[in-house]
Order: sequence, then structure tokens, then C-alpha cells
Amino acid sequence: MTARVRSLTHLEALESEAIHVMREVAAELERPVLLFSGGKDSIVLLRLAEKAFRPARFPFPLMHVDTGHNFDEVIEYRDRRVAELGERLIVASVQETIDTGRVVEETGPRASRNRLQTTTLLDAIEEHGFDAAFGGARRDEERARAKERILSFRDDFGTWDPRRQRPELWNLYNGRIRRGEHVRVFPLSNWTELDVWQYIAEERLEVPNIYFAHDREVFARDGMLYATSDHVELIDGEQPFTTSVRYRTVGDMSCTGAVQSRAADLEAVVREIAATRVTERGETRAALVGRMQKAMQTAVANAWKMRKPGIAVANPAQAIVLASIIEKETGALADRGRVGGVFVNRLRLGMLLQTDPTVIYGLGERFDGNLRKRDLLTDSPFNTYTRGGLPPTPISMPGKASLQVAVRPDFTAALYFVARGDGTSEFSVTLAEHNRAVDKYQRGKKPADRSP
Repeated sequence: MTARVRSLTHLEALESEAIHVMREVAAELERPVLLFSGGKDSIVLLRLAEKAFRPARFPFPLMHVDTGHNFDEVIEYRDRRVAELGERLIVASVQETIDTGRVVEETGPRASRNRLQTTTLLDAIEEHGFDAAFGGARRDEERARAKERILSFRDDFGTWDPRRQRPELWNLYNGRIRRGEHVRVFPLSNWTELDVWQYIAEERLEVPNIYFAHDREVFARDGMLYATSDHVELIDGEQPFTTSVRYRTVGDMSCTGAVQSRAADLEAVVREIAATRVTERGETRAALVGRMQKAMQTAVANAWKMRKPGIAVANPAQAIVLASIIEKETGALADRGRVGGVFVNRLRLGMLLQTDPTVIYGLGERFDGNLRKRDLLTDSPFNTYTRGGLPPTPISMPGKASLQVAVRPDFTAALYFVARGDGTSEFSVTLAEHNRAVDKYQRGKKPADRSP
């Protein structure tokens, strides 16, 4: 009789790996600590710790780096869960770090305590002599996380050096460190956000209710929704409103955004996460928007310095608008410079730009995939068939190549271009040439010399 060997499910394999990591670190390191914020990832870490060490007590305390700007629901859950477990909780306060002059609090509408947490964490690690800190970071959260090992070593200044990270072959972990160093441990490194939620659903774990859809007063900023609170200063023009939202990640209220949602239970959240294509931090972290803004400002400034004399755009803002049109008009790098040249020529001559992507942008959700003649005749601020000059705002996020073309276009006599159907364009100097090209490449007709 042959015994059947049961294979582990995907979640069971992840759970087994994480438990192995936690037991290995508890055995190798002298004074670990588990970072517990009350968020979903640290909730999963607590369950894994229970499975790894119960019925004994955890061989480490729990610690929360408290910004003082947390959601009340999360703090209430944190304290109640710790009490249920009967474990020790250390609260490292960012406010105390500010009060002692170790860091300076930011001010203004975009102020956040998120970046100040690092100093508070390092101070707490030094004060308590911790040599390992379990965290809930995952590699799918953002690009920087993808470089982390499961055991991520920090020097005595708390600095992470990718060249000093150790190989982790065959699930073997080398936890040897020198005095003053410590290691961050990420048992959930190979999990995804969907894995986390499926595990929470399978284990029937309680999570703070802000993870589920609820009505909340919010305001819109940088394409995200933020909760109104005493910790956030509104900018002129920002108006609070109430809508149904939930949070995919929780942290400092000043930089943690909500998403509009109707997912009111675990099963609905799992379905929603399974359908999304944007990571939780990509969708809800103002820090990402800030990095994008800074990168764009740098790219625009560098391109503007290299502009040709007498170009058709008067300032960097107009350059961004023109670059956004160029970005949407062609994906062929070889054609990009000439496309920019055509638009510059038309702007100089006072001709209408007559570019379809601007019309499509103006249609918004009304665009069904087909651009009709009536759409080209319907006036809007973005209809470059009815209005001269550039549209009022960019219509896309332009890349560096399009920004450079907008301020340094190729010299060309062409005033027209049409897509050939293979990703490239056919350029024409006269309207008659253009009409023949349109007939050839888009209408499938025999070219004919048509009058304007």
C-alpha cells in the first residue's frame, strides 16, 4: 500500500517558511522584538508567532513606533489585541523624539511624521538593546523592498548596505552580527497583499474596522483621499466631503490615503484586492506622489535648460503640455522628434494642432474606444480641432524623451502626419500629400489628390 503525500497549499507553504524564519531568529539572536502597529501585516505576524511559540509566551516583546497621528480605531485594536495575548508592548513615541530635540517636526499642509519614525525606531533599538526586529514588510510593496533579504542587516548607524547583505540559500540564515549592529527580519517577504488577506480570511483574524468600507469625511489631494483630522492642514480650495472608503494600509494619518470602496467584509476585500493591479503603497501613499513630483520637476528643469532658442512653448508648464501630447501620439522613438517638429511648426503658424489624443482626453469616460466626427466637432477646452494653441493641462505623464523633444524638436518642413498602422507615422509637407497618406494608411483607398 502506497501512502499519499499531501502537498502544502500556497498559503501553508508561506506560513511554514515564515514560522521557520521566526524560530530561527529566536534561536540565533539574543534580544529580538516584533514590530506591531495594529496593521494587517503585523496582525499576521502575531498569528504566525502564536503558531511558532505557543503555548509558551513569545520569546520577545512587541513594539509600536507611535507617531501620535494614528487612527483611533487602530490604537484601540492594538491595545485590546496585546491584552488578549498577555504579551508586553513597548511604545516608542515620535512625540518624545521631537520633544527631546532629536528630530524637528515638519510644518505646513504637507507635513508628516512618517519620516521621523526612523530616528525613534533606532533610538528604541539602542535603548533596549534589541539585535533583531521582526517587521511586516513585503517585497511586492515597492521597488526598494524587492532588494531586501529576509534577514536584512543594518550597521551600527542603522544603515542598510545592499553590498553587505548575505546569501540565503536553501532557507539557511546567518544571523551573526557585531555589537551595535542589528538585523531587520521580514518573514512575509515572499507574501503578496492578496496572500495576506487570504490568510486573514482563512484564519478568521480580526482586523481594525477601517480596513472595511465605511463612511468617512475626507478631502481630495494629489489624486488621493485623506481623512480630515486635527493633524492635517487643508490647502485653499480643498473641501471635505463624506463618502464610503476603506484603507488598504494604515499608518500616519497625514500620509495614509483611503480608497473608495464598498467592500464591507473579508470576502469582499479579497475579491477587490484580487482585481486590482496597483500595489497598496502605489495607490495610497503620498510619499510616492511626492517622489513622482520631484522626479518630474527635475526632468522638466533639465530639459528646459537645453531648450532651443525661439521654441513655440513659452514656459516649462507649456513644455509639459506639449510633451504629454507627443507622448500619446507616438510610441516610435525614431518618429518622436519629427512629431514634435510638426506640432511646433503648427503652433508657430497659428494652425490648429488637430490631435486626437487631446479630444479623447476631453471626452473622459464618454470615450468608448471609437472617435467619431461629432466628437471632433464638439467644442471643449481639450478639443484641438476647434480651439487653437495648447490645451489647458497635460493629457498624460510624459517621459524624458518627450520632454526633450518638446523643447528641442527635430527640424522638419512637415505640417502633417498620419499613423501607418505599424507604430510609425507618415509625414507630409502639404495637405494634398497628407490626404493621399490618409487614404493609403487609414481609409484603405487608392491615393487621390484631394483639394483641402
